Amino acid sequence: MADVSKSVKTLRAFWKDRQAEIDGDALFEEMKGTSDRAVVIVLGAFMDDALQFVLARLFRRMPDAEYETAFGPNGPLGPFSSRIDMAYWLSAIDEKTREKLHDLRELRNACAHSKRSISFKDKALANVAKRVIGKTGMTPLESDTPIGIRNTLITDIFLEFNFLVHGRDVTFAMVKEAAARHRAEAENGGAA
Repeated sequence: MADVSKSVKTLRAFWKDRQAEIDGDALFEEMKGTSDRAVVIVLGAFMDDALQFVLARLFRRMPDAEYETAFGPNGPLGPFSSRIDMAYWLSAIDEKTREKLHDLRELRNACAHSKRSISFKDKALANVAKRVIGKTGMTPLESDTPIGIRNTLITDIFLEFNFLVHGRDVTFAMVKEAAARHRAEAENGGAA
């Protein structure tokens, strides 16, 4: 294998840091200005990472080398599909969430590997996104338009991520806090 440059090693730290805090607000803002394809790919990666976190939490504390063996690209828990199924088999997620995440995986694969332009204007992509949104019934569809599907999918996956990583009680408290913050901003003309 070729030597890895210092800059590549530094870049890898961006995604290998298991302790990194997620800035949901910044990520949400960033997604507003990107393509549907990019949104789906990021949301898929987001949930893939959430499952890795959930599974790692269920296992004994692993040294980095062992962790890489288990969760690395060639490890038994490297593929997103393996993580989804293992989380289900260990009762970390229910059947509906399992189906939802497999549908999200299909969306991500279509967006990551399609050789043509793809967006929520495409009926197939929109329909699978609506399946993802409707699978657990957490988030009502904003509108049956490409932007409505996109916005609802982002909200739905952010909620699902937080349920997995933080649990329902903490997530509901976070949602209440965010809603109060947004109401205060609206009352103050956009400034908190």
